[in-house]
Amino acid sequence: MPLHYELSDLRLLLILMRTRSLSASGEAAHLTTSAVSLRLRKLEDGIGAQLFTRTGKGLVPTEAGTALAEAAVPILAEAAALDARLNPFSKHDPEPLRIFSNSTGLQNFLCRIAADYLRENSSFRAVLTEQRSSLTPEAVLTGEADLGLIGGIRELSPAYRTKLELVQFVEDRHVVILPRDSSAAQQFKNRPILFAELLNLRFAALTDASPMTAAMKERALAAGFRFEPIIEAPSFSLLVELVARGPLAAVVPASAVPPNAPVEVRELEDSWAARPLAFVLPKARPALPSAIDFVEFALRTQKR
Repeated sequence: MPLHYELSDLRLLLILMRTRSLSASGEAAHLTTSAVSLRLRKLEDGIGAQLFTRTGKGLVPTEAGTALAEAAVPILAEAAALDARLNPFSKHDPEPLRIFSNSTGLQNFLCRIAADYLRENSSFRAVLTEQRSSLTPEAVLTGEADLGLIGGIRELSPAYRTKLELVQFVEDRHVVILPRDSSAAQQFKNRPILFAELLNLRFAALTDASPMTAAMKERALAAGFRFEPIIEAPSFSLLVELVARGPLAAVVPASAVPPNAPVEVRELEDSWAARPLAFVLPKARPALPSAIDFVEFALRTQKR
């Protein structure tokens, strides 16, 4: 008996695999939580297998769910390639350029670049979405995003490197900022620091939903600690202000710290602290001309 599913179902499945949450998937897919639940149930009924186990902490993929998600990636990549081939013949108005970026790229580079680009391209439309660097390659590969901006490109798996084009953008790195004249600033004076040395300090961080905060929590757990910020804020500029005014520490990109900021900056020597940023474009299908033009503009303006 043939299985019943649609491409939109497979896209939603990958979002569910990524978020492990009905409500978070609804936000990402612009659907209500009840609509996501209904579509998931319909997909499971059509396939005849449970794809997720519902728990108090969220969704846990079943073996069937994992198998379907793995099969969905190449299917959606082929569908995206077909869309790209047909785009030149379409008479519809162009869709907004969908750009996925990590927290650093979005706050410190993309918003400025998009505003500057709009001055020279008045018809430009874009949707900027904050996303973890580890999840953006799949989004570009499957056509969920037209363009990505990611950090930690050395960690990109070889499988993605053969299917995606990486365009080096800027060199950045994570640093820790501390209040001037604080005991912590004196303790770590004139030497690089390991993140694990700092976990007894009180931290400010981006909000819990931020990709960077999620990554910092994972890194802390890997070091045998819990990362529990006592203040959360929505932007790096606010973190800099919090540290400047209070007895807090924060891990931020070096690009987020103004030269005259009243804080002490210390380098982290953890391997993950180096965060070179790169644009991600599809290789298996033609990239959108608007995506290519945007990347070329970003490279030109960044060199000025």
